[in-house]
Amino acid sequence: MAYSFVRPDSDRPYAYVTLVQMDMTKMNLGVVAGISQPGGPAGNPGPGKIPQNVVSSGKLVAAFDGGFQFRDGGYGMVVGGKTYLPLKTDVGTLVGYNDGSLKIVNYSGQNFGNNVAFIRQNCPILIQDGQVFAQNELNKKLWGRTFNADIFTWRSGIGLTPQGNLIYAVGNNLSPTSLAAALKMAGATSAIQLDINPFWVRFNIFEPIGQGKYTTSTLTKDLKDGSKAYLTGYSKDFFYVYSK
Repeated sequence: MAYSFVRPDSDRPYAYVTLVQMDMTKMNLGVVAGISQPGGPAGNPGPGKIPQNVVSSGKLVAAFDGGFQFRDGGYGMVVGGKTYLPLKTDVGTLVGYNDGSLKIVNYSGQNFGNNVAFIRQNCPILIQDGQVFAQNELNKKLWGRTFNADIFTWRSGIGLTPQGNLIYAVGNNLSPTSLAAALKMAGATSAIQLDINPFWVRFNIFEPIGQGKYTTSTLTKDLKDGSKAYLTGYSKDFFYVYSK
């Protein structure tokens, strides 16, 4: 992994985005449905924690926030053949395959094949084929409710480079457009927004110390520490990265 930061909004020079780029030839991405979100309200709670075989292997590298709660869009999620929420059309969709490959598309009902490991949707797509599609900024129903009804808030997102590297982006004072701009500046040619607001955006780095134990740290000092919940049970869905 490598990280840096950018300032994507010339009107708000105080808004900066921390970026992490991950070489997915050396790592795999997994996703966990939360104990209560997003599928709990539909009667489909998830395990809420990183699989024990990954933790005990000593190969856990990082974990970070997933998508919105059920009430904020009811966006689809499928993991290991289990549907926590059905897929919706015209929504940004991250697809992970059993061979470790990833893609981000605007879902229009297409068949993803039989080799799918997981699918997670969240909000309209930010970037597709290198073009920014983060529009309708003032429509709070599309881009999520904020604590103060302001469009500029903490936001996170995920993107893919043409080489298949994974990019995570997080920052404060962001609109969907400036989040998309940051992801594009980092080399993403496809991207979706993940969670928003200061309490929900999280990125933890895990350093193995032997026997399935880790020391952990947050990507920046401003982010909430989700490490304990990711290992013992978290209410919301999230992603995790582990080495091959």
